[in-house]
Amino acid sequence: MGRLPTGNRKYQIQEMWDVHHEIVRLLLMGMKHVDIATILGISPVTVSYTANSPIAKRQLSIMRGARDASAVDCAAEIKALCPKAVKVLEESMESELEVNRIKASLAILDRGGHAPVQRIQAQHAHMHFTPEELDDIKKRAKDVIDVQYIECKEASDDNGV
Repeated sequence: MGRLPTGNRKYQIQEMWDVHHEIVRLLLMGMKHVDIATILGISPVTVSYTANSPIAKRQLSIMRGARDASAVDCAAEIKALCPKAVKVLEESMESELEVNRIKASLAILDRGGHAPVQRIQAQHAHMHFTPEELDDIKKRAKDVIDVQYIECKEASDDNGV
């Protein structure tokens, strides 16, 4: 059985060294502790101690704030480009534009929240019919078509056509 936690850690980082900055940067990217340890050639415990230290938590918070602000600015710029992208696509329908301009316009619209539908949900049913059931289905379909044809013909006769 392993050691029980005592509540007070003996190892606390006092200042951020290069390896600590790299750990925080990789944490910001969403990497797991074990993966960070493997990449940097350190133990997962070192990554854990660094990630849970007050200095690293403060630095990570600052970096997340900067990342979020940058994402908001980028999103605003993309939204501003959307009308221009639509105009390029309209022009491409009337003339042959450069393929790269069309691709760039589609990418801007995609990132601006106007992506094409990626997935269509459909349900399929498989049934087995006997020859008699198939004949019955055909008869009912023919009756519906005949009724619609008669209704359509009567309506055109009433209109003088």
